[in-house]
Amino acid sequence: MISILVPTVGLLILYWGWFFFRRFKQGQKLSLILPLAFTCLFIPKINLIQVNPDHSMAGIRTDDLLALVMVIAAVFDRRTWKDRRILIGLGFLGALSLACLISVFVGRGMGYDNAIPFSILSILRRFEYFAFALIGVYLALHTEDGGKTALTEFTIMSGFHMIIGLLQVIGVCNYAVIGFLDFWDPSWANRAISTFNGHYEYGHFLCYGIAVFLCVFLRTRKPSWLALVAANFGMIWLSSSRTSLIVGMLLTVLILLFSLRKSTPGLLKAFAFGGIALFLLAGILFATGAVELGRFGVINLSEYAETMQTTLANGNLPEYAKMVRAGISESTAIPAGIADPDVYARFFKWGAAMDGFRQSPFFGYGTGVTEVMDGNYIKLLGENGIIGLLLWLGMYGYYMRVVWKARWKALPGRSVFWMMVSVLLASFAIDMFEASKPMEMLWLWIGLVIGLSGAFTGETE
Repeated sequence: MISILVPTVGLLILYWGWFFFRRFKQGQKLSLILPLAFTCLFIPKINLIQVNPDHSMAGIRTDDLLALVMVIAAVFDRRTWKDRRILIGLGFLGALSLACLISVFVGRGMGYDNAIPFSILSILRRFEYFAFALIGVYLALHTEDGGKTALTEFTIMSGFHMIIGLLQVIGVCNYAVIGFLDFWDPSWANRAISTFNGHYEYGHFLCYGIAVFLCVFLRTRKPSWLALVAANFGMIWLSSSRTSLIVGMLLTVLILLFSLRKSTPGLLKAFAFGGIALFLLAGILFATGAVELGRFGVINLSEYAETMQTTLANGNLPEYAKMVRAGISESTAIPAGIADPDVYARFFKWGAAMDGFRQSPFFGYGTGVTEVMDGNYIKLLGENGIIGLLLWLGMYGYYMRVVWKARWKALPGRSVFWMMVSVLLASFAIDMFEASKPMEMLWLWIGLVIGLSGAFTGETE
């Protein structure tokens, strides 16, 4: 087995060579920030400075340095950061950061050992992810035909990630690098993860691909885009991310439903209804546990509901909260014989979050108590209370409205809107708001839509 850096570096050399060929030989107007952004969103996470020894990915990373270079370049362009829609986002983030700091000190006042460096890093990460919106605006203003270029780059990136993922599935390369040392997790064996932090992150990136490629197919009617949609579903299957598979199916149904018009050709309507029927049937089979397909065979919503009901009835949530705050690991707390340990682990952490919300409903107990938790809505309620959750949803809802209004002015607008919907769906079960590559990619595309629509309307102030 070789290091993941070997195929990654090889593919990046090919990409950079192709970029300069387009830039100089074909005379295209392409910003140098474009390959930097591509590299940042493709390379593995490599810690240069470790912040929290209990969480391997918490630290100052190589992609942080690349992001800083790009942000400095973007800020020097006055049109980039003075767009009112960007300033509103920064205002939301400032208020959310203040609420998070209050939450940390509320938690410490309640006697909880909040990890201050980890909490501050989490706040800074939100600003770093949002900084990609600035980079997106910059690319829209400095790249010829920004919508088409973004689609080209995204398609290439999707292909590169598929190559890395397939190499992992057949056991050619490993999964991650921590501080330049190869990292191996036996539970990830033969899963497609590419350069992401886990199979769920890569799975959601593939959901982005479904949103983008399906919207392009519905606009162009070219079968090649539909083939890419199918390829993304295939890679989700190889990633074994159950949440991503469910989100991808729901996303496909929603996009097809909302794309139907009276003027839609009959053949396309038949395709849409056929696809909706297929995905609904598959969803029912998965949700009821009627199929036995490896890791996907243990999806059974009725069993999940029963587990949650039993947990609540037994009064286990405060007990879970004590174990989480005492640093007891999930593997130790999960009883032997549990059919789906991942679901039980969620209930284990959610118990601490719900108990924290009960004690401090407005501000929660702070980010550093539970550190890593799936399910962003419950996580935000526990860590930052109702104020933190409303601030985040308010910010996210504002940008969904911005993107939706810009869909006729900016070509990627419709795709980006459905990418945002996918994050809302996935956040019920996984930690999407803190997933670096998916969130950086999303904010980059949101900024691109803002920049393209602003260039069209002249709204740059």
